[in-house]
Amino acid sequence: MRCRAFVLLMMSSLLIACTSETASTFSEVEEESFTFTFSSAFSPISNEYEPKYYGIDLFAEEVEKRSEGRIQFDIYYSNQLVPQGNLLDAIASGTIDMGGHGSYWGDMIPTNDVFWLPYISDGEEELMHLVRDTEVGEIFEQNLEEYGVKPLFYWPSSANSFMTNQEIRVPEDLNGTMMRLPTGLWLTWFQELGIAPANVAASEIYEALQRGTMDGTIYPYYTLDTNNYHEVVDYATYPPVIDPVMTFTTISLDKWNTLPEDLQQIMLDVGEEMEGKAIEASKAQTKDSLQIAEEKDVTVTHFSDEEWQRFRDSSDVVWDEFASISDDTKRMVEVIREELPLEE
Repeated sequence: MRCRAFVLLMMSSLLIACTSETASTFSEVEEESFTFTFSSAFSPISNEYEPKYYGIDLFAEEVEKRSEGRIQFDIYYSNQLVPQGNLLDAIASGTIDMGGHGSYWGDMIPTNDVFWLPYISDGEEELMHLVRDTEVGEIFEQNLEEYGVKPLFYWPSSANSFMTNQEIRVPEDLNGTMMRLPTGLWLTWFQELGIAPANVAASEIYEALQRGTMDGTIYPYYTLDTNNYHEVVDYATYPPVIDPVMTFTTISLDKWNTLPEDLQQIMLDVGEEMEGKAIEASKAQTKDSLQIAEEKDVTVTHFSDEEWQRFRDSSDVVWDEFASISDDTKRMVEVIREELPLEE
């Protein structure tokens, strides 16, 4: 009997020890936390109604809150951590965990340039339809993930148009100017318009315009206010070239795959909410910014239908070159023209 009691006591002790060890290991997994470096290509927000507030600041705040601190962010603005040209590689390699930026790096991932096709859409709903409901978005995200970067959500950032120190009404007015080249895809278009391209990071636009090393840029209207570009340009054009400009939040695919499913879901849920808020903020900013432009003595030149058509026709070279790059870019153009046929 004593022997049997001893054996039972040993088995009970072993079971308790194993259960305790399993519970401890489970607890450690449950309590695992993550701190992500988040690099923004843009300057800090000026107002809480900016799309980037939802794309970066409020997103981070809400994820930290809903994860009960298991996810934290160290946010750096204005390309503080790495130059803009190196940001994609830094995210892909995991040197930087996350990014808030535009659709740059078309030289490395050609399909990234899809959002730079001039006159691709007329408003936020049309562009988001392409991203969320068609093969365009599927191809775009697949190519980024193959590079090692996962798009989490999108935040349209107002309409994008010419902002210059001289009035632009017809394509010929751009001849002899120097302007920021936002993507290499536009190089031939710029050359045909007689524009000398300038390679300037987003964080350096104000200084370049102030010093007169650039005559203008194609950038969101709201920056006339938030970035004080009204101090360094005198004119803007309407309708926009890109309506809206697409920006988005990304994460290193390797880092994403280290997250437990519950934390991944929190980030996706918050991202979806922020996307909706950013869409409304983008529309409001375009409307408000055009009014602010007039208040700050920036003349908004409204094109006639004929003038606008001339600009749109001048950009055909961009669409043709983009479609010729690969099967993926060709398919994107086919889908866009099927979904959103351009007015002729």
